[in-house]
Amino acid sequence: MGRRLPLFPCLCVGLAMTVLAITLLGSNLPEEEAFVGEPAQQKLRTATIMNGRKMTAADRGTPEYEEWRRSKAAVKKASWEMMTTPNGYRDVGVDFPVPAPAPAPVPAPAPSPVSQGSAGSGGGNPFQFIIDLFNPTTTTTTTTPPPNPIEAFFKGLR
Repeated sequence: MGRRLPLFPCLCVGLAMTVLAITLLGSNLPEEEAFVGEPAQQKLRTATIMNGRKMTAADRGTPEYEEWRRSKAAVKKASWEMMTTPNGYRDVGVDFPVPAPAPAPVPAPAPSPVSQGSAGSGGGNPFQFIIDLFNPTTTTTTTTPPPNPIEAFFKGLR
């Protein structure tokens, strides 16, 4: 009895290929008017967005541009003045007093010198393991130079 293909995976692949063919070859696409770029939709969107006018470099020197610049400068100046006050609340009617800076703390007394005890008293560097990780001690046991590979090859032929 030879190997047979499993029935369920074959049916699933066949069904998937059939659905793909129907989707690609079917003519169920929406008409042109159903897309987002419809002219009526464009007019509505343009009317909504362009209620105001954006000033460009071509508008410089016109009275409309100068009025627009003055109004923008007034808004920027008001926000700058509000943010540069000590508490930042002057323009909203709240006036909090600014607290005085705290006095500087008294410096701590210098530590007393530690006497040097014997080497075996448990002193030493508590971070020596970190030093050993990055700067390990090395030992070299090789005292003779390695053999020449060419000479070793010819010695092997003898």
